[in-house]
Amino acid sequence: MKEGAEPVMSVMEIAKSKETDKKFKCTSCKDAAFDTNAEFRTHFKTDWHNFNLKRKIDKKESVTEDEFLDQLLDEEIAPKKR
Repeated sequence: MKEGAEPVMSVMEIAKSKETDKKFKCTSCKDAAFDTNAEFRTHFKTDWHNFNLKRKIDKKESVTEDEFLDQLLDEEIAPKKR
């Protein structure tokens, strides 16, 4: 990293922010708010956002990023049915 450069935050870290002064908010994902249009647009490509879109179609409540990650972890640990 160049001297004086700020560290780059991941999209998920940015989305975790619960500040109310964020300019861009995703209506499909709980607690997803962004400062810039670029961050907002990048969010649309995440697995978390796509997961919530499918839930929205099924008329289910959206999940936070932490809930999404917990569910992914549970699926990885659970034995796969054949």
